[in-house]
This record gives sequence, structure tokens and C-alpha cells, in this order.
Amino acid sequence: MTQTNGPAPSPCFWAPQSAEGMARARAKRPDGELRLSFSQKDVPGPAGLQPETVLTGRYRRGNSHISSRMVTGEDEQPYYYVLASGGGLTEGERYTARYEVTPGCHAAVTTNAGTYVLKCPHGELTSQDIRIEVGEGASFEFYQDDVIPFATAVYRLDCQVELARGARLLLSEGVSKGWTEDGSGFGFADLGLHTQVRREGLLVANDYQLLMPGSEPMSGLGYFEGYAVLRQVTVVDEAVGGDTVELERAAIGAACSELGKKEAIWGVSLLGGGGMALRVLGARHDQAARVVDAFVRCYREDVCGWRPLRLRKSSEQGR
Repeated sequence: MTQTNGPAPSPCFWAPQSAEGMARARAKRPDGELRLSFSQKDVPGPAGLQPETVLTGRYRRGNSHISSRMVTGEDEQPYYYVLASGGGLTEGERYTARYEVTPGCHAAVTTNAGTYVLKCPHGELTSQDIRIEVGEGASFEFYQDDVIPFATAVYRLDCQVELARGARLLLSEGVSKGWTEDGSGFGFADLGLHTQVRREGLLVANDYQLLMPGSEPMSGLGYFEGYAVLRQVTVVDEAVGGDTVELERAAIGAACSELGKKEAIWGVSLLGGGGMALRVLGARHDQAARVVDAFVRCYREDVCGWRPLRLRKSSEQGR
């Protein structure tokens, strides 16, 4: 559900059983911490010194890590990987990440692989808290791979974004049916994803996904509807309007014309205050990813005029 206004959820929404349970989880020292700050610096170029976005503040502790600056081509957008060591998030672990993009900058960050949430046989919460601040006239792209929950997993992701005037955000995220021994998926106990975006303190996007396979029909309308992967992209940009949404629909239709309803279904909607949201249900990750890539490429290159971004993951993820 995407909302354009309304109050924040009760704390008990994000607790496995109670508000006190979530408070205990957040009081726990993080098992991984990451803080990144991006600023502009003058660097030598063909025409002399030119402003460029660079990583000027970097802090990591525990299981969280950040890559060096990645550039896949001379005319392509640089980006950074964030990753957690250990092969997955284990029961009771907590991770935090803070991203600051100062005025006028353009930064791109992605995860290196899906977020594997391992079994939680004791029902203890595994969580991530992400905070993003984007300064005036700056742009931040954050490409998160799918959350892949294992059987009995209990997980919460809370992402809070604050945008200044003229700032732009492109946020990609998703969740799969997860891993079970028999391959049927949906064996996790309790999974919640929360993304809230404010511009100058005003709430412009408020998205919740709360999935409890034990008491909800995961194949039903409004859930996975028989598909295996749910992907979504949120764009908050004051320049986006109805014409942009129509442009995106046409671009996806042209790029994914051979995908039938058995492979993927999708929709693009307009957000109040400037922005749009894409939601995709796919039978496989690569099929959902094709729709996401077409949407992202249209926004980046046709709407914003940005340089191509080609992530080193798979052939389907060049953007």
C-alpha cells in the first residue's frame, strides 16, 4: 500500500509481538553499522577542474562493508556496493546504515546480492534500520536487491528518507517468496518492510508491506497472486507528473512486450507532490528485473539525462 499522507505506524506494527519487543531490538548494539557521506570536490578534467561527487565520509563496524568506487565505463555513472559479511542475516542480528548526500551531489549505491534472512527458530527479530538524507538539488539512487527470507524468518526493514528542496530519490527494493526445503517458499514467519519519504518535513510517500504466511493468503489478491517475486521502485522528483508516468508505461511496454501475464504484471502510479511508483509481480527474478530495468533506464536517461549505470551483477541489470 502506498500512501501520500497520514500518521506514522504504531510502534507495535514493527514489533514481532509488542512495542516493547521492538524497543529492545533497537536498543541492541548493531551487529553491523555503516555511515557514508557524499560531497562535491573539484577534480582535474579535460576542461580543467570540474565538480564531482566523491565519498568524503566513511565509517563501518562489524559485519557491514563498503566497496571502493566502481566505474564500469568511461561515460558511465560511478557507484558503490554495500554488503554484509557472513552469507546472510542471522536470528536476532540488527544492522544500521546512514547515507548523507550533500547539496548538489549525485550518488548511487547498491547492494551486492540479495539479503538472505536466515532461520529464526526462536522467533527473535532480525532487523535493518536505514536513514537517508539528501540535500538541496542533490540526487540519490539506492538499488536494493531482493529480501530472501528462509523458513521461520522474522524480519523488519525500516527505511526513513528526508529530502531537501529540489532533491531527487530513486529507491528500488523487493522481496521474494523465500527459501524452503521443498521449494514452495513462503515458509517465513513474519516479514515487514517500511519505507517513508519526507520532503522538507512533509510526508510524500508511505509504504508498508507486512507479510505473515501463517495467517494470510500469499497467493491471494493484493499479495503475491501466484507469483514468486515482488519488486518496486519509488521515485520522488518534483518534476515528475502525469506525462512522465505515460512515458514510463510506454517504455516498459516496448521493452517487455514479449512478457505475458504468466511471467510478470506491473503498474506505474503517480505520487502526490511529484513522484511515481512502479510495482511488479514476477514469476522469476529476471522477469521482474526486466520491467524494473526498463522503468529505471527511462527515468535516468530519458527524463533526467543521466549517464548510463551498469551494475556488475548480471546481464539483465545494466541500467
